[in-house]
Amino acid sequence: MTLELYTRVGCDLCEQMLEAVLPLIRGRAKLTLVDIDQDADLRQRFDTRLPVLCAGEDELMAGQFDRGALIQWLVSQQV
Repeated sequence: MTLELYTRVGCDLCEQMLEAVLPLIRGRAKLTLVDIDQDADLRQRFDTRLPVLCAGEDELMAGQFDRGALIQWLVSQQV
């Protein structure tokens, strides 16, 4: 399982979400950091909503960390 965290350099909220997500997913999912400023389409899509955590096409949270949403997603991924 892989999650994507859409972020940009210097984003304090992005750093906070990263710090909150990592302990919960350790050993359960991989995390890919995506700098939206490297892609015009991503910048247009996510610019004012950062940080955004996605699982494929599913957006799990945007703007603020939502522990419940992440836990629910992790539980739903267990086989």
